[in-house]
This record gives sequence, structure tokens and C-alpha cells, in this order.
Amino acid sequence: MSTKDIERIKLELIYNASKGNTERLKELSKVVSLSSTDYDGRTPLHLAVSEGHFETVRWLIENGVDPNPIDRYQNTPLMDSLRQGHTDLAKYLISKGGKISLLSEIHDPSELCQAVKKADIAKVKALITSGTPVNLLNNDSKTALHITASEGNYDIAVLLIHSRANVNTADRWGNTPLKEALIRNNTKLIDLFRNNGAVGLDISKFKAFPEVSASIQQALILLSEKQKWEYACAWVLSDDKKEMRHTNVWYANPEYMSLLAMYHQNQESEPVGKGAVGTCAKTQLYIWIDSPKKLFEVAYHMEKARASGFKSGFIFPVLYNNEIIAVLEFYAFNERAPDQELIQEAMRTATSIIITEILSNISAKQEISTKNKQSHVVYRLVISKGNYAEAQLAQEVDWFYNNLGLPSSYFSIHPPQLIAKHILAFVTAKLYAKDTGLPINYRLEEDGYALYFTDSSSNRLISEVERRIEEKYLGEGNNTIDDKPLSHGIYVSSYLSAGDIHSNSSSKLAIYCVSSDIYVNPTPSSGDTSLSQISTSAFLRDVEEVSKQM
Repeated sequence: MSTKDIERIKLELIYNASKGNTERLKELSKVVSLSSTDYDGRTPLHLAVSEGHFETVRWLIENGVDPNPIDRYQNTPLMDSLRQGHTDLAKYLISKGGKISLLSEIHDPSELCQAVKKADIAKVKALITSGTPVNLLNNDSKTALHITASEGNYDIAVLLIHSRANVNTADRWGNTPLKEALIRNNTKLIDLFRNNGAVGLDISKFKAFPEVSASIQQALILLSEKQKWEYACAWVLSDDKKEMRHTNVWYANPEYMSLLAMYHQNQESEPVGKGAVGTCAKTQLYIWIDSPKKLFEVAYHMEKARASGFKSGFIFPVLYNNEIIAVLEFYAFNERAPDQELIQEAMRTATSIIITEILSNISAKQEISTKNKQSHVVYRLVISKGNYAEAQLAQEVDWFYNNLGLPSSYFSIHPPQLIAKHILAFVTAKLYAKDTGLPINYRLEEDGYALYFTDSSSNRLISEVERRIEEKYLGEGNNTIDDKPLSHGIYVSSYLSAGDIHSNSSSKLAIYCVSSDIYVNPTPSSGDTSLSQISTSAFLRDVEEVSKQM
């Protein structure tokens, strides 16, 4: 069997994992490893978890698959399950040794953070080049970018961001690199972070989102069951920020459900600064209760504390840039001594789950806003260049942006002028297909650029387009377009729509773009396989844009 056949089978294995097709996985596993990865380092387990296929996940684990593979973005299957809201899968993975992140076990975060703190940019570069992930967390959940922001080193901040440092990571106190820069009034770093996606919005606008409440619920369930707490509840600040109010986001051990439900219903607000929850909100520090005596000392409602039967507890705030998202409380019926490892795990896990959900909501709204602004520009361009009725073009632009289902990276990568050109070609291709009764199959080959549209349901048409591109641009002796010098290479990008070509069709659209672009390094050293040296600038740009979407 050829190498090409093996690679094809690996991709089929991963695809079937994403569809939960366990029977097909059993057949393919006789040929290739169940730990095979795609181009993003994602395994069948990553895909099965992300899509919520519990039985497939169980089968993979039972057949010896590592529960903690890491993809190119340093995600484990457990983190994928939490992001997708698959709580049952998260519990199962934890029971099998699943971990949110293995980065700190594989790499030592202190070395990179120390190099940053000392402003040793040469060592920072060397560590990144050698494979040290830039988003490692130290004991305070700070990344190298946090350290850079507090030290005020602009050049290292630029280097880290270009190496895909996350500008929105919150440390154990909920502070981001942007917050560190704001505290120090470092305008250069503030602008740098904001220009690279740092969120500085009013988080309170997003706390009421149902998705955020669901993420808090996930955190309560996950931590209660893993750390053996009988009861857990989320509290939020009142609008006037004078008191803490308990919410309907809570957890109870099923064995004590009736008792704990009654306790929960009888809860009352606590003034900020009073009681365990109110004190936690004011100080923004965790509180550990190791005995009934301690419980009575910190309780605001003494009688309710006595009636609860709790003997130990743990209360901590979930923060983002010093703003309280929620205060989480956990209680047990047995006495428990303070456990620093448990405390750190709980605070990190809850912050990661909840803040990730808030940021994803913000990012989605920002993305929609950006696309809406771009679509208006594109519409004006289409009107100025098109030969069709304005009403028709308005519908076509709306369909292209809102119904066709192209990935967001497409709109980030292509300028409005080129998108307008694509839309006009798309309209022409659809009209021709309608008149002839044939599937869409459009070709535009001009100086410096080529564009192909085709109906993805036709394997014949897809093969013809790919063969045309390979023979005309990628074959031996044809690695130039319009006789560009050898300093230029051919760059092919392709996109598959998630939505239908039009309202009366269930077919998807395949787009292929071919262009000439300059190599980053026209004369790389012999044997150099580094993408940063042998790629075109367009390829590296597109990889970076796609990475931002993931």
C-alpha cells in the first residue's frame, strides 16, 4: 500500500470519528493507528469528543487510545469537551485520566517567563524556535505575555504575539495582558494588544448570556464531582454592586437532593463585605472553611449554616480584569483540610471554562460586526461593477455573506475588491447553470490570478478542477504564473461552503483561488524544511488567520 493510500485512510479514520461511525473505525484501525493525526495534530479522539459521540469516545479509550493527545493548538480532548458543552464526556474523560492541559508537564513555563522578565529576547527566540509553547501558564496562571506587559517590553510582546500568544488569557486573578498594560498606562502595549484582538469591553454585558450561565453550570458539575463536593452554587453581584445574590445555577449530590434543594431555596442575599460570599466578593480572595467552627465564624445567616449540616467549604471568585463574573461556593458534609493543589485546579478550571465562553461570545459579535461592515463595502463595489439589477445583487451579497456558509477566515483573508469579484463571478456561474441545467462549473484564468467555482457534489467536476490546477500551475516546469521569477511561488487556497449554493439547491460550493506570491526566503538553505523559510508570505498569512479562528 502506497504512502498516499495510508494518508487517505488516516483522513478517512479521522472523518469517521467526527461522524461517530464506530463500526467503520474498527475496520480502518486494522490498517492505520487510532492515534493518527490530521494536519492540525487532531486525533480521532479529539474529533469524536468535539462532536459529542460518547460511544465512539468510549470505544477509542477502551482500545488503548491516549486520553491526553495534544493538537497543534495545545488542546486536549478534555478541553474540547468543555468548550463544546459535553459535560458527560468531560466527566468520563476525567475518570480515565483526562487533563485540561499537559503543557506544564511537558515544558517548564518558568524558563520562558524568566527569559521574558530579564528581557533576554535572544533566549526567548531560542525557546520559541525549540518548540516551547508561548501560552504556557506559570503557578499564577500567567503567560509570558502577562510578564512582558508588566515589564513593559514592547519588542518581546511583538515577538510573542507573532508566535501566536493569546492576548486574552486571564491569570488566577482574572487579569489579562491588556489589564497589566492599562494598570501601567503603557500606551504602546495597550494599542498593540487591542490591535491584535485584546478584549476591553464591559464584561457585565455578557454575564447574563445563557451560554455563560451554562458554562458556569459546567464548572460547578465538573468540580463538584471530581473534587467530591456535595453542594455548589454560583452568586453574582447586584446591579448596584452592594450585595451578592445566589442564582439558579447550582449543583447537588443526587443522594442528598431533597435536603440540598430546600437549603438552596432558603438562601438569601449577602451584603458585599459580609458573610463568606460577600467577603470573597470584596477581597477577591478565596476562603477555605475546614470545620463547622470556621463555617459559623464566616456565615452571614448563622441559623441556616447550622441547619445545613456542612462541615467544610471553599468559596472563590471568578474574575476577568478585576471584575467579578461570579463567586462560586462549594460545601461538603465532612471536614477537609486546605488543599493547595485542589484550590489551584478549581480556580484555573472554572476561570478557563467561563472566561472562554464569554470571550467566544464577544469574538462572535465582533466577527459579525466586522462582516457586516465589510459586506456594505462589497455591496457598493458589486453595484458599481455589476450589470445586474440592484435588488438582485443585494440578495446575492446577502446570500454570499449570510447563507453560503464560507469560513470566517475567507472574509478575513480576502480584501473587499476581490470578494466583490468573486460574488459577480458566482452570480454569472449560477445564471449559466440555471439556463443550461448543468451544475455550477466556472473558470476564470487571467494575468496573475485564477478562480474556479464548482458544485462540490460532483466528484467528476472537482477532479477536473484539481487536475487543471495541477497541470497548469503545479506540474513540473509549471511552478510559475505569467512567467513570474523564481522568487515567486504558486499559492492555491480552497474553500468549501457549509451552506447551499442557493435556496433551491442542497449542493455546496467549492472555491479554488490560484495566485502568484513571493517566497519569504527565495534562497533557503539546502534541506531546510521550516515553513517560515520555504513558504510564500500569503501561505503564512492564511495559516495565521485560520489559526485565529480555532
